[in-house]
Amino acid sequence: QAQRSYNQAQKSLADLNVKSPAAGQVVELQVEVGDDVAAGQTVAVVRDSATMSIELPFPADEAASFYIGQAAQVTVDGSFETLAGTVTKINASDTVLTGNRIVRMVTIEVSNPGAMTNTTAATAVVGGSACAESGTFSYKAEKNVVANVSGEVSSLPVAEGAAVSEDQTIVVLSSDTLQD
Repeated sequence: QAQRSYNQAQKSLADLNVKSPAAGQVVELQVEVGDDVAAGQTVAVVRDSATMSIELPFPADEAASFYIGQAAQVTVDGSFETLAGTVTKINASDTVLTGNRIVRMVTIEVSNPGAMTNTTAATAVVGGSACAESGTFSYKAEKNVVANVSGEVSSLPVAEGAAVSEDQTIVVLSSDTLQD
């Protein structure tokens, strides 16, 4: 029992270094040095906004001929800026929109020129087929960084706005009870 408790404590000591679950940019640090953190608490938010994806409905009979990797032209609503995109996913099942329009949802990824957010709307054309209605972009990844153990924030190796890689330490905690 003592050996198991010791092994668990060793594992918890490793969890004092809170690591990023994904590569991207630290868009929000929710703690400062000296703050007490509870296990399960969100300490930061990491977002990969370099690539954006958008899911759009296309007529089902036309979407059936699409393929993964096919080129797409995405037009941003409002600015009418045209971006080159790539089809990354095609739903196999059909969906019915208002007006009895049978569509398939198609996901397209584009490189973010810098100004797009998850509220930016757009339409797209794939192989001469236009989408049935516009949709909004989503970030490639947006993850909450969560502390697995309780402790006090002893250092913040990265600043808000910094680029991080997956498994990079974002917050370092200290815990007297774990050390004992």
